[in-house]
Amino acid sequence: MKKLVLLTMLVAMVGLFASSAQADAVTLQNGLDGYTGTEDTMLLSADGRNFGGMSYMEIKEYSGSGRGLVRFDLSDLDITNLDISSATFSMYCYQKGGGGTTSTTLFEVSSANGDWVEGTGTPGTVTGASTWSYKHYTTGNWAGSAGCSTAGTDYVSTGLATASGASGTWVTWTLSAAGLELLEDWADGAKTNTGFYLRHTTGNRLNYRSSEYSTVSYRPKLDITYTPEPATMTLLGLGGLGLLIRRKRRA
Repeated sequence: MKKLVLLTMLVAMVGLFASSAQADAVTLQNGLDGYTGTEDTMLLSADGRNFGGMSYMEIKEYSGSGRGLVRFDLSDLDITNLDISSATFSMYCYQKGGGGTTSTTLFEVSSANGDWVEGTGTPGTVTGASTWSYKHYTTGNWAGSAGCSTAGTDYVSTGLATASGASGTWVTWTLSAAGLELLEDWADGAKTNTGFYLRHTTGNRLNYRSSEYSTVSYRPKLDITYTPEPATMTLLGLGGLGLLIRRKRRA
């Protein structure tokens, strides 16, 4: 009889823990709640210096090319076994050039370029930092071509999201299912966090605020909604039952 009672308790407790997982949300943005894990820089074809310390990022195909690199440290997520249900990456566009629709596509940086370096240029020549011509200035080239430009070699060719922008607005990329899986892999260490690659899609140019911008609320941000995986909650339930059984035996 006692075994039947314990089995019933086991089923009930495991079900309770597995079904009680509550969605949690986190916003990663430099300067918000002490977070300092954003790295970003732009690559300009017309200027071979590093821009890691600049307060803006210019993504364009007008009067030369401009590309962007952004990476968020995901170690602030409080668990490693994540089931991410939604995620958005946002940047504040303070200036749009030209008429018509202007958009930017978000890609995953390839593993071959995952060690890109933000640098501190304002702009400036910074040995080892990323520039248009070098992944690491004067010491290492991009895996494919200048500007981290070769699809399939410098960055994963399938885009994670595309968004259009206008002056004085937030541009928000809602990550695809592949993008959500990528974040999970980055968070639990299944893949190296190589960061995002921003490339102009249509129109003239979009200028964004970077993580060095003086006003925290206008810096790039990553919003993630997630829950613990069911297996994690089940283990918690089993642990709680084991503790309960031990206490009954001692009594």
